[in-house]
Amino acid sequence: MEHLRGVVDEIKSLYEELNNAVSQGEVDKGIEIGLKLFSKLTEISRTYVLLNILDENVRETVDDIIRDYEQALCYLKGANDALKGFSNGEIVKTRKEILRILIAYVQGMIGFVLGALAILMDCGRVLAPAKNGIERQSGRKSNVLLHII
Repeated sequence: MEHLRGVVDEIKSLYEELNNAVSQGEVDKGIEIGLKLFSKLTEISRTYVLLNILDENVRETVDDIIRDYEQALCYLKGANDALKGFSNGEIVKTRKEILRILIAYVQGMIGFVLGALAILMDCGRVLAPAKNGIERQSGRKSNVLLHII
């Protein structure tokens, strides 16, 4: 359960950094943090959420959802990389649009990941990657999602 608590704390920290960057108008920093957070969320969705789904049909559906998010992440990374280094006014507006889209995806992904983890923890089962295989963790011991975001 401690590992999951660390993951949730990392999400919360990155989300707070993203909010600070956006509120201070730091578009480049916001994009950088947003991409890092989005990447972390897609990783968590595969290593915690997908790992815990038993039904094959549900797993395929969730895998499709995660893949859609991963494709969006690749698109946003590519768009960001293509526009780095340019500074004319139109490019600045475009980078702000990338940040706006990124924030929307991050918020959706946070809802998806935390909602799925909350359900899995309520069921009393969360499998997490362990150093030597898979480790069973129970969400009934402590609620690590209580203080997130």
